[in-house]
Amino acid sequence: MSSTLTVIAYLHAKPGQEKKLLDELLALREPSLAEPGCISYQAYVEAKDPHRIAMIEQWKDRASLEAHFETPHFQQFVPKLEGLLAEPFVIKHYASAEG
Repeated sequence: MSSTLTVIAYLHAKPGQEKKLLDELLALREPSLAEPGCISYQAYVEAKDPHRIAMIEQWKDRASLEAHFETPHFQQFVPKLEGLLAEPFVIKHYASAEG
């Protein structure tokens, strides 16, 4: 398996907070893509439920992802989630099965 790491974060916005949550997530895109280990960073809104958003990210390796969590833009983002989420977010990590 490859050391490339795909991360999917599942977020469920509070009613009326969908746009604010999406705006905050999209604000992370450019600074995250500028990080050395970030390969891709994209938000997706569930087609049948706009309250549900998935962030799908690819990182060179786990160390790059861990460094991302320590960046100022990510650290400033995390406290904002409390007022925006209807439930705790879920993060899943996947490694390529194709090698």
